[in-house]
Amino acid sequence: MNKALLFGNVGQSPEIRHTANGNSVATFSLATNYLRKDGEKETTWHRLVAFGKTAELISNHVTKGTKILVEGRIQTRTYEAKDGSGKRYITEIVVQQMEFGDHGTRRDNQPGPAVSTRPSDSQSPPPQVDTADDDYFGDVPF
Repeated sequence: MNKALLFGNVGQSPEIRHTANGNSVATFSLATNYLRKDGEKETTWHRLVAFGKTAELISNHVTKGTKILVEGRIQTRTYEAKDGSGKRYITEIVVQQMEFGDHGTRRDNQPGPAVSTRPSDSQSPPPQVDTADDDYFGDVPF
């Protein structure tokens, strides 16, 4: 299973772009905080990417400073540097679901609707998996 669950503040307003076939892609950063044992707050920055309708919703309703809860998967990829100096490695969270922690805002900083990218209740629920079936998990080492 590959799942990340993050709650934090958006560090930069999402940048929206479109692929050659017209799909939307939004990229932005998220800051999460951790309280260390010595009482000091430590901030970690995460790079997030969203696709399709989720990207459109995010670009229309998320701005710098917005508190959000994000569920997604961790993805690592490589690309060649534009200056030809070699490969670059990047780790990002691919947003699958997102909810506002502060009831949402629009780009014009006016209160917005409580937008969620979670599937609506009208959609059929995901199929249930019978975990009693030993073959379901295969050769999992734990």
